[in-house]
Amino acid sequence: SAITLSVDGENRIIPVQNIQFIESMNNDVIYHVLSNGKLREIQVRGTLSGVFDKLTEVSNDFYKIHRCTVVNLKNVKQYSTTDVTMECEAKLTIAKSIRNQFRLAMFDFVKRSGHSI
Repeated sequence: SAITLSVDGENRIIPVQNIQFIESMNNDVIYHVLSNGKLREIQVRGTLSGVFDKLTEVSNDFYKIHRCTVVNLKNVKQYSTTDVTMECEAKLTIAKSIRNQFRLAMFDFVKRSGHSI
């Protein structure tokens, strides 16, 4: 599946599996997308909650690990109690309040998808 992003007046189709993680800063949302071995940042106006709602309509593989960060569980390389490392080598902090829920979400994801970490 894919999502369409409006960037500089053009519509870009982004395969969901290429999205590593998404972060928000002020009124912008930054998609970190791995494509052809290169990590690109695609910045659009919007809110993380709006993006998260849009993504969950097309995939159950996204999880909000912090108030300003959503990760694609398919692209988690490893995780610990406090942080997660993505396939693109980005190391992201897991909010203290959801660490246990994230661990359970990863167990559920691995169980339902057969994905290994």
